[in-house]
Amino acid sequence: RKAISRVRNNPTVEKAVDYFVDMSQPVDDDVIEVADFEGFLRENLKINGKKGNTEVFTVGVSDNNKVTLSTHVKFSKKYVKYLTKKYLKKNDLRNFLKVVSCKKLGYAVRYINIGDG
Repeated sequence: RKAISRVRNNPTVEKAVDYFVDMSQPVDDDVIEVADFEGFLRENLKINGKKGNTEVFTVGVSDNNKVTLSTHVKFSKKYVKYLTKKYLKKNDLRNFLKVVSCKKLGYAVRYINIGDG
């Protein structure tokens, strides 16, 4: 039997869902540029099988170095973490920074403590 591949259609929700990634620690130390990460999200976020489908979501940056992703299309919070980790790996920062859940719909990028092991 051949496997049948399906294009996944994400269901829509009435109220917009706002995911965020707090990058205040690395941005204050000039390790990451928020505008670069925002562009990475715009290019690589895949919704309904299409990359860069900017009609479905909006990406913005607040004053305190939080990148906010707002959408009416339902997808998991873990996908935002996956894209953040992919960005860190692309810029060779994965050995120094980690992505930590900080609230129900958000993550924070923090330094790895070497003393923890």
